[in-house]
Amino acid sequence: SVVGLTITQGIDTTFTVQRRNSNDITATYRSSYEYTQGAPSDTWVITHNLNKRPSVTVLTSAGDEVEGAVTVNSLNQITITFCAPFSGSAILN
Repeated sequence: SVVGLTITQGIDTTFTVQRRNSNDITATYRSSYEYTQGAPSDTWVITHNLNKRPSVTVLTSAGDEVEGAVTVNSLNQITITFCAPFSGSAILN
């Protein structure tokens, strides 16, 4: 019988079912991915392996949120195109 359920969220979401007189059952789901673009570029190709079409938030290295044209190449890769090169990060959910 089930005696507890724990959900831990972050980059990975982990579900753990605690059972009486049995081993716990744990499942992990990759719910987001953070990409860092170190060198300034106007085109970012991101392989995220989330197996879905994620929502995308882009931040410059100064922390400002910016927009770009997002192309979904596959369920595991996107390309973001900007009007000028910069470095920063992309958070995919």
